[in-house]
Amino acid sequence: MIKKFFLVFTVSGFIMVCWAGLLVNLETKNLKEKKPLQTLKMYISGKKINMDIISEEHKGTTIFRGDKELFWAIDHEKKEYTEITKEMMEQMGQSMGDAFKQMEEQMANMPPEQRAMMEQMMKGQMQMMSQAASEPTTLKKTGEKKKISGYSCTKYEVLRGTEKVREMWMTDWNNIKDGKEALEAFEAMSRFFKSLIETCKDTPFAQMLDNPYSKANKLNGFPVLTVEIDGGVATYETIFKNIQKKSIPKDKFNPPKGYKLNKQNMKEE
Repeated sequence: MIKKFFLVFTVSGFIMVCWAGLLVNLETKNLKEKKPLQTLKMYISGKKINMDIISEEHKGTTIFRGDKELFWAIDHEKKEYTEITKEMMEQMGQSMGDAFKQMEEQMANMPPEQRAMMEQMMKGQMQMMSQAASEPTTLKKTGEKKKISGYSCTKYEVLRGTEKVREMWMTDWNNIKDGKEALEAFEAMSRFFKSLIETCKDTPFAQMLDNPYSKANKLNGFPVLTVEIDGGVATYETIFKNIQKKSIPKDKFNPPKGYKLNKQNMKEE
């Protein structure tokens, strides 16, 4: 587990408080267009994850706070953020007609690359929100093995019914230097997704919340290569590049100062 202690720096006269943590670097490619789509930098400390998604056009940020059990989706262009909590999902589940509309509108307000990342991570497309809930996904170990980026990997297929929707090439945490330090955050995120799926298991939200990282601790490993499949065609792939020890500013795990909470489309108390 990551040791909980502060590192204090003086930068240009300012005091900067940092957490000891990790930086995980990943890259996503659009396989249909055969070109890079975006890079993903995951800053991890304890039960906290900051995901910076960077493309040519935009930068988007999503923050998972396992200690608070919530997600923040940051819109840097509008300087505002959307909050998604378990309690919010429970409230939305009480009125699913409004819930679909609210979630669709909130995601529509995100920058395009951030929305694409959320859809990819949560395994959903916007039109799925108006469809009936589908079958839950299951994991199938194929036994196929190969080295990817220098890591020994085993192939798993993610099936929805009989349809393959994802391939995951997993490596054991022991194969990744400092990888076990990320376990606490991934396990917290997995529990959070599981609780959300239970909250809305009879809705399309459950399908959207089915993401590769929520399954990682079940397989006792990390997905070095994840391939998304739509209608039998590989559409996107995300590949793990490296992991680094990093001193991470404490503010990295909070919405930027001056940004406002986007209360539009959020259910009134």
